[in-house]
Amino acid sequence: MFDYNEFKKFHKNFTEMQSELENFLELFLLEMAERVIARTIQRTPTDTGALRATWGIGSVQFQQLGGTQGWTAQEWQSRGSPDLSAQTPPAEQAVDKDGIYMKVEVFNLMEYSSHVEFGHRTVSGNGFVPGRYMLAISLDEITSQMPTRFSNSWREFMRERGLAE
Repeated sequence: MFDYNEFKKFHKNFTEMQSELENFLELFLLEMAERVIARTIQRTPTDTGALRATWGIGSVQFQQLGGTQGWTAQEWQSRGSPDLSAQTPPAEQAVDKDGIYMKVEVFNLMEYSSHVEFGHRTVSGNGFVPGRYMLAISLDEITSQMPTRFSNSWREFMRERGLAE
């Protein structure tokens, strides 16, 4: 006589894991984005604190003041950068799913943030202020850590469901 109870338990745990997988991946991706932001903020130079305060996660929607049309950053620029307000989604909506792909955007709302990141010519045009690469360096650091962090998180996720030792 064969006891199927352990097999049934494994099957039940595996089925539950499948339904929770997307949520696990979203949370992992958000955690990595938050780590990027935390490191980026540490590296961001500050005079007033405004540049540090405007880092965020998610897809920003721009709206022309007095209007209702939501625009992406590219659409806003193509319209000649009109006066606008920006709205960021809540954290649970920050992950963008496109088929089998998931992505999270990291942004800074200050219009001069790209000049600080990549560098810029001086006002007189005679010199160049080098970039700080605060986002690029932070992104590289976290990206290099992601395989190990994912492996550890995945192992724990599976262990909690009785699917790994």
